[in-house]
Amino acid sequence: MTSPSQPMMTFALADDGRMVHVDDVPTGMSCECTCPGCHKRLIAKNAGREKTHHFAHEAGTDAQGCAETALHQAAKQVVLEFHRIKAPAGQLSLQQNADLHLTNVLLEHRLQAASGDVVVDCHAQSAHGAFAIEIAVHHKVDDVKADKLQELSLPTLEIDLSDMVTLPWSWNELEDAVLFDLERRKWIEGAAEPSSFAGELDALTPISNLMDQWPDAQRFAVGNVWVWFRRLPYGNYSVYHRFDESTRRIVESICRGRGRWEPRYKNWIIFDRFKDVVLSELISRTAPLDQ
Repeated sequence: MTSPSQPMMTFALADDGRMVHVDDVPTGMSCECTCPGCHKRLIAKNAGREKTHHFAHEAGTDAQGCAETALHQAAKQVVLEFHRIKAPAGQLSLQQNADLHLTNVLLEHRLQAASGDVVVDCHAQSAHGAFAIEIAVHHKVDDVKADKLQELSLPTLEIDLSDMVTLPWSWNELEDAVLFDLERRKWIEGAAEPSSFAGELDALTPISNLMDQWPDAQRFAVGNVWVWFRRLPYGNYSVYHRFDESTRRIVESICRGRGRWEPRYKNWIIFDRFKDVVLSELISRTAPLDQ
């Protein structure tokens, strides 16, 4: 596929709010499409045989940013409509590449991290847990956003479409790139190391900075240290404790098979459906302490 010299807008926003391909609409102004970037009217140039079919702005100014926004919006629509994606090994306890079925897909989903809000392109549930999807067309996930995602213990899959903006892509080609092309995707690693709490603790001394950070968390005295149970902003639950071998064995026996171990934060991520049984077993080992 040869790259044209100018940005190629193959997708546009239809009057019903959906992204459409230039070959799926009437020619010219009859397409009734607008640019998702600048919201100006577009002309569908799809009648000729010599030039590549594309959308053009009625005013005659076609900015690269508009083409990038159109591609970005179309890619997110692909995820929303197909509810599946090929994911590489490395996160979500995946030992090998897997075709994930997605539920509860949300676009432009806002989450609250300790250091501030973060908006992800897509947020979805799978049988392996919740995760986010970022579509990289112009801007890839930067360090600030990566750190916020890491604070949330939210696995994030980045799909790189940066080479597509100047190419005349069809729906089939875009779907293959977004859903299946493993060469275009990777799991995001946070720029900062997971936070740790230095210093030795007395047997059941409350951790003041954890109490400030997690005011709604429940605490349990299990073994020799506190175990913290809290709901995560994106769904699912976290079980965390300072290292103690006897406590580790107890907590692992409760959590294994009901979630996944998150090595970056050294905590367990418990899937929503196992919340009650995990909480019940933690309670059976001790009593929740007053906040």
